[in-house]
Amino acid sequence: MEIKKWEEGQLFEANGAHMRWVFWPGNGCNGLTLHYSILYPGESFRLHKHDYSADVISVIKGKGKLLTADGEVDIEAGESVFANAGELHGFKNTGDEPMITIGSQSPADLELYRRGGFGFGKLEKDK
Repeated sequence: MEIKKWEEGQLFEANGAHMRWVFWPGNGCNGLTLHYSILYPGESFRLHKHDYSADVISVIKGKGKLLTADGEVDIEAGESVFANAGELHGFKNTGDEPMITIGSQSPADLELYRRGGFGFGKLEKDK
């Protein structure tokens, strides 16, 4: 068992925002990950997808818009989103305070970590 502080996760900046990788392949978590992010007012995490990973994101604080292939949907603290593998999703903070989210992927999207500059050899789907 392991305990980690969200703010001490590995910093990753992409898609117009930044996040902290708390549990991820870099510290041995391949089957399930945990990411922590703060979007400040006006910031967005652009529309993106994970080809073979499902993603669950929960809004812990604040409000904004969930970005989808079909447009934008209001979202606020206390709500969670499930995005299937290959489904476009993103977030935009439309409020006046930070929007804090916690997200988890299963399995880990190793391509995401490669783009972040962290090598992980062959992906499971490449084998």
